[in-house]
Amino acid sequence: GVLAQDTIVAYQLAAAYPKAVRLYVAHSYYWEQHRPPQIRDVCHGIVTLNDYVMRFCEAHAEHPRLVRLHQPINTTRFSPAVRRERPKRVLAFGNYWAGSRYRTLVDACDAAGLQLEHVGLNGRTSTTPELEIAEADIVVGVGRCILEAMACGRAAYVYGIGGGDGWVTPESYAAMEADGFAGHATDTVVNTERLRRDLANFDPGMGQANRDIAWRHHRAGRHATELVALLRATQSNPAPDQAPLEEMARLVRVQWEAEMRARQLAGKVSGLLNERDGVVDERDRWRAEYER
Repeated sequence: GVLAQDTIVAYQLAAAYPKAVRLYVAHSYYWEQHRPPQIRDVCHGIVTLNDYVMRFCEAHAEHPRLVRLHQPINTTRFSPAVRRERPKRVLAFGNYWAGSRYRTLVDACDAAGLQLEHVGLNGRTSTTPELEIAEADIVVGVGRCILEAMACGRAAYVYGIGGGDGWVTPESYAAMEADGFAGHATDTVVNTERLRRDLANFDPGMGQANRDIAWRHHRAGRHATELVALLRATQSNPAPDQAPLEEMARLVRVQWEAEMRARQLAGKVSGLLNERDGVVDERDRWRAEYER
């Protein structure tokens, strides 16, 4: 059996192991290289880690059997540390913190007297996220970092580029997990005032409850066991002989590289526009001073 986690590798593995059972893990509905392969029998089963991505895969013209599993977390690496009864440090985790949403978080933390740290692009990077989480009392973000915070026994607040749903609790977990902790599981609108109120309602018991949830549903060992069972239960059909699998892999890679270059250029343009606006504002201030 083989396991692929992006479309490029899925095509390559089908070419290299035409007689194996081939599973594909779909991680995203957003990035092109995470779309399920659209040639029949390239994959024999698709694993999704939340309901949102599962519906995305179902919408494609070609998809084999879909299996919904939980996102796996290394609950040994991400394990509880000493917690405080009163919060002091908030960790903004992720690569998409910028603009008005980050400003909202900054204002809310300032109002609550909380220290805010940002780990990710536009902030500082780290190769030891488990240590960053251990030093925080509250983790704010979207996606996988929420589960890592939960495994570390920390209070987790879903808020970021896609919106916000607030605190993860035993009551809110199911809906947020089905959404992939993306921030649009509910109709909640998180603004500065809402964020201030929520931070004021911090409960140190949320961390222990989150750890229990992560341990019950997201242990990596449990996930691996479920994958083995799925491999054994899946019938293998040979990869199509005439399909241009290597060429399909190359085309997806080229498209992915083009999308990344476009995003990088868009980011540079946005930065230049902000810089231009700052220069214009400064020019107008000096003009007003000159006229005065």
